[in-house]
Amino acid sequence: LRAHIPTLRKLERTFGDRSGKSLTIQVVAVCSRSAAGVDKAVRLLGHDVNRYRELNEVLADPQVQVVDLVLPIPVMAEAIENCLAAGKHVISEKPAAPNPVAAAKLWSAYARRALEGLADKLHLPVWCVAENWARKPGVLRVAELLSQGTIGIPRTYSARLLETIPACMPEKLCWRFQAAVKYCGGWALDVGVHIIRALRRLFGEIVGVEHCCKNTTDGSVDLNDEWRLSHESAGSCVRMP
Repeated sequence: LRAHIPTLRKLERTFGDRSGKSLTIQVVAVCSRSAAGVDKAVRLLGHDVNRYRELNEVLADPQVQVVDLVLPIPVMAEAIENCLAAGKHVISEKPAAPNPVAAAKLWSAYARRALEGLADKLHLPVWCVAENWARKPGVLRVAELLSQGTIGIPRTYSARLLETIPACMPEKLCWRFQAAVKYCGGWALDVGVHIIRALRRLFGEIVGVEHCCKNTTDGSVDLNDEWRLSHESAGSCVRMP
């Protein structure tokens, strides 16, 4: 609520699209398992909305065109798939799935639906993970320098994310590293989505994944934290400790 509601309030305005038509964005519904959560969201929005306790109620609301999902990791992938199947556009918090296998399955279903939609000329819902690094001032500045040719033409690059974990943090982050809970996606599904989005902004869309390496913390958990990607304009080695 602290991050999403203020941003959604800023988006509640009218825009002009490419055809010159006006487009109004408005929050029309809030869904939470607790009545207190719904009440808090409505207070932060500053106006009343349709109130729901279950996602299927939201999906049945014809006023809702886009669903912003902020859910616990175990149920996120299923919720995304249900929203897309209902024809709703989706913005989902990270991680989109508890592990790389579940993420790959979700992406395959989304790609398959896209191909079927293209064949039938259907309107396709859009799904994106809530990534904001593509709009960071530093990323935009580097993109500007690249487009101007100021720092040359990139052929390859290496991007590395290093994070210091204080001694008090392992207990709070135990869900990331315990094989029993099956959240072994490493940083690729979590903070990594921001890094990859920034790289896409700088070097173009990813056209291939050449290999993925798995490292381990204590020998029991696989962390998918090293990838070799091919972009439209460059090859890369991206490491996410």
